[in-house]
Amino acid sequence: AMSSRASALLPLTLALTLNISSVLGELRSNGILNDVEIVEGRHDGMGRLDEELLRPELPDEFTAYVSRSSSIFPEYSNSTVYYDRTRSMESQVGEPVTIKGIAINGTLTQSIYYEAKSAYFVGNGVCRSVPVGFHDKWHWVRNATYGGHTQYRGRKVQKWYARSPLANYTLFVDKNLPVLFLSQTYEALPGMKKVKSNSTEIYLNISVGAPPLDKLSKPRKCTAMPPPCKVAGNPVKTLSHYIAHPPDIFNLSDQDTADELGDTAFTCYDVSRGHTKADDYGVISHYRISVDTRYGQYALCNGYPGVCVGGDEFRVGREASIGIKPNGGHCSDNLDTGSWFSFPSKGRCTSREALIEGTCTWFVEERVKTINISCPFRTHKMIEACSLYETPAYATARSIFRKAFLFEDESAGGCKDLGGPPRRYLDLA
Repeated sequence: AMSSRASALLPLTLALTLNISSVLGELRSNGILNDVEIVEGRHDGMGRLDEELLRPELPDEFTAYVSRSSSIFPEYSNSTVYYDRTRSMESQVGEPVTIKGIAINGTLTQSIYYEAKSAYFVGNGVCRSVPVGFHDKWHWVRNATYGGHTQYRGRKVQKWYARSPLANYTLFVDKNLPVLFLSQTYEALPGMKKVKSNSTEIYLNISVGAPPLDKLSKPRKCTAMPPPCKVAGNPVKTLSHYIAHPPDIFNLSDQDTADELGDTAFTCYDVSRGHTKADDYGVISHYRISVDTRYGQYALCNGYPGVCVGGDEFRVGREASIGIKPNGGHCSDNLDTGSWFSFPSKGRCTSREALIEGTCTWFVEERVKTINISCPFRTHKMIEACSLYETPAYATARSIFRKAFLFEDESAGGCKDLGGPPRRYLDLA
């Protein structure tokens, strides 16, 4: 499963806890909070604050322009936030952003729409339902601790913070309006390990009042899956697929794979960010898989056994690497970006005949080769090539990746085949 891929695409807050002081230190070291000076507040010795330091009453409904960054998704992305606690609805309508660490030209435009018990994430025109609902953004302020007043960008603001078993938050407030919001949490999609995330939100141009319902509501495209890709002639093709995975797990059901360029891009991104160990990736395998190329929407699949969200539950899903193209590159050729694929368990075939008959959508022909992930990245220095911005994309890194699977001889750029499970396991796993 490609869990880092999912977290890169879907920066949801599914929160657990860490210490907020390290967040402030990290932000200051990056120059983000150089203009913030904390001044201790006054109290009466019993924890009761002066009357001028009344707990803020933050608005239940507002519209704001917000600039956000996180350690998982470090690029500052700007969005218009429409928030309505009364309706239990919130939308964050994003602007295009260039993704650092992916050497492919393009931008992502990401938005999210929260309803009472569900949410819809929209990236480059692709809508995915995700298992998280609306949450009161400021619920914690009722029990927050006062942390002094602060000069922030020429404004005198109050600092409030809360630490709990669920999350740690710090909010800077001016006249009952949020100015700067810092959080440190663990975030994860179903099937993923929760990972540390530091988040910064800068609030600008706040307008208090209920936002229009059409600004809060999810797009129409979120009500149904897109139709499968149209294919002329026989839709069944046998293609090469690559996947990073734990050394002892070869089950492809409810997992995400990629073509050669797509997995070059993905493994470069994952290894360069130091996520390989956390994602349990020890090896990369090359498979030949026969698929019905009338592709459905790509699913974010994570964990072992895999758990998939937001994609077609029967058809093989497909998109451009990191969904960088319009409509995610669902049905485009993606020769310049590579493609990622999702393999739903409900579409798995037990025979090639069943695939031809159309009662299923994919069949594993063979495992071709399995290599240690350190071989291309460390032995053949692919990690250095990953940072090169080239035309075509990842030309040097892709050449290293290809040779690793073509050859056994290390002197020719090859990597040793570590072997894998017997054929019957591939059929039944």
